[in-house]
Amino acid sequence: MKTIVSIGDFIDSYHKVRLNGIGFLLGRLFGMTLESKVKSAWSRSHDMSPEWWIVPKLQKRGRIIVSGDENVNFREYFVKKYLKNKSSLRMLSPGCGSGTKEIEYAKYDNFEIIEGFDLSEDNIKAAKNYAFKSGYTNLNFFVGNIYEFEFGSERYDIIIFHSSLHHVDNVKALLGRVKKSLKQDGLLVIATEYVGPNRLQWTNNQLKVANKILKSLPDKYKKRVNSNKIKTRIYRPGTLRMLLQDPSEAVDSENIIPALREHFNILEEKMIGGNVLSILLKDIAHNFLNDDQETEDLLNKLISIEENFIKENNTSDYIVGIYKK
Repeated sequence: MKTIVSIGDFIDSYHKVRLNGIGFLLGRLFGMTLESKVKSAWSRSHDMSPEWWIVPKLQKRGRIIVSGDENVNFREYFVKKYLKNKSSLRMLSPGCGSGTKEIEYAKYDNFEIIEGFDLSEDNIKAAKNYAFKSGYTNLNFFVGNIYEFEFGSERYDIIIFHSSLHHVDNVKALLGRVKKSLKQDGLLVIATEYVGPNRLQWTNNQLKVANKILKSLPDKYKKRVNSNKIKTRIYRPGTLRMLLQDPSEAVDSENIIPALREHFNILEEKMIGGNVLSILLKDIAHNFLNDDQETEDLLNKLISIEENFIKENNTSDYIVGIYKK
């Protein structure tokens, strides 16, 4: 069942006004088109509230799931396993943001060109600046709309989505265009993607488990970012607020996995969770950065709860995957 408006919407709006001022909220409500809201949300991606993935222990867990080695990240794992002895590759990154991940790929000799585009002019400006400072000449960043971009036919060896595919409406149609754009043995790479319920309409079971954990946490772990306010309850976000805040957020996310399996052959697809921890740690993840035994023990407990949840429900809100045309 979808939630149109929730108590959590008012709580979230209150904290956003405290951080950004009333003008920010009024602008979202009355002063922006749908496209400008998307651009604004993507431009502010660096200024988001603390999310679960900033916690080093959870990053380490993610690397173990993906590569089997806590010291080897997804990029290193992918290049070493799938691009060995390959060169002159062409890679495309739709929704590239500020280009930091693409620049990391540019360090490898495998790539002739890495192209990235984003709807946000600010993001692309930052990406071009970072690329210039990096000194790599095999990078090309430009402003582009994914619905208007000409993917072409058999143009790319690799197309990679870094947490951007869940912002796409009608994923099935887009992945059909992506498949056509890949060369005969081309690879589609999904690097940490949200594939949970549309518009973040988390299940009652997710909310029940997350709220039970939240209630049991010591208050010092529940302080909201830049505030002494305590996070006391987790609410399913209202779809109205989702539309006002970022109309593209999780617009067709629950259809990503079915579309991937319809268009591509799975080489690897790994569940990295987030069903409980992503919603539990929203706005409070910064409290779990301390390297002490209490925090370590608590995180071990939280990870165990999430892994049991994934196993019992056979579902994961976030995945990484590598697929072949």
